[in-house]
Amino acid sequence: MVTYLTALGRLITKEDNGTQIPVVVIGSEEYHLDADELMVWSSLHWNFLNQSDLEKEYLSRRSRARIYNDVSFESLVQRLKIRKLIAEYTDYLAADALYGLLSELQIRPVRFGLWDKIRSCCYLYFVKGIPMRECIDGYFGTAITPNEKKVLLLSKSTGVTAAEIIQCAEKNIQKLGSEDDVMDKLYIASDETADTLMTASRFSRLKSDVLQAVANLYLKKKIIFE
Repeated sequence: MVTYLTALGRLITKEDNGTQIPVVVIGSEEYHLDADELMVWSSLHWNFLNQSDLEKEYLSRRSRARIYNDVSFESLVQRLKIRKLIAEYTDYLAADALYGLLSELQIRPVRFGLWDKIRSCCYLYFVKGIPMRECIDGYFGTAITPNEKKVLLLSKSTGVTAAEIIQCAEKNIQKLGSEDDVMDKLYIASDETADTLMTASRFSRLKSDVLQAVANLYLKKKIIFE
């Protein structure tokens, strides 16, 4: 069996009595995380890991942060799943596990302004010690394939799932304007539901191409999931 986990939402900081507090935002909801929860969540942000690799990454981060406590890793993961801050899916094959994970998650493009990119590059270079060439390539030089551009265009105006994007590819739909547009163009039959659409997309000949585009965009930090 293959299991993949990933993080949901985006991380921001908010000031509270002069202290910067990390907050995960999903839609209009804000979630506060303690230090251990944040290390698990951030290990999965823009990443896909199985449970074993996630635990190794979490323990490594906790060691570097010199945090020593008796918090259970399993309880942390379970708590984040209950709060719907991370998602998980298990299947027999890696491709099916990835499809099961992504098929229900809303895709949201990340919008970085020029100043945001410059500030992020400076932070990585001066604070994290990452070579400037890597910083610039990460925020300015990441190539986008034609399929990845299609995913970004389809998810630009409204949240869509990988399963819905597969159906857009099947029907040659290039753009979606709103949530109503999604319903009108994809859920045409009276008995069409999210479950029937997911089943149809699972066996689509275009599934692999779309999944690769979505996964690559996520790893390239171009999208988040909600």
